[in-house]
Amino acid sequence: MKLLLALSLLTFSMLALSCTDFSGTFKEPKDGTEAQIIQAGCSTLTIVSEKQTSVFNLDGAYHEFFSQDIIIEGQVVAKMKGSSRANFEADKLILDIKLHIESSVSNSPDLNKDEVTRNVVSLNADNDLVSVTTRPDGTTDTAISKRVK
Repeated sequence: MKLLLALSLLTFSMLALSCTDFSGTFKEPKDGTEAQIIQAGCSTLTIVSEKQTSVFNLDGAYHEFFSQDIIIEGQVVAKMKGSSRANFEADKLILDIKLHIESSVSNSPDLNKDEVTRNVVSLNADNDLVSVTTRPDGTTDTAISKRVK
């Protein structure tokens, strides 16, 4: 009985640590450029394209990737920060991009806000990358990036 329990716990813990491997090269549907995904197990995912390289920690925590002052007439009126959070849910990669704007001007509290865009990424039967994007206003779109390699 103890052996069965130990094997069950081991199997469950191995499944909990597994994640879908998105590694490969994909063609972007909008402009036809290729992007390579390099995945290091369940810990990081790197996207390399002609335009940029982005590295995502797959730990479910937000990580800041830019910070910028908004300056009008020489005065900082707001600060803008971008951060991303990535993690796996079953066989899907969840990627949230948060834009945080904080007003430096006391009479503009309506500028203080967080906007999150959510991307849910999965592989279809052909191992193409399927990304469903939900914007802060609730609109969505789906893009399929064809696997090249």
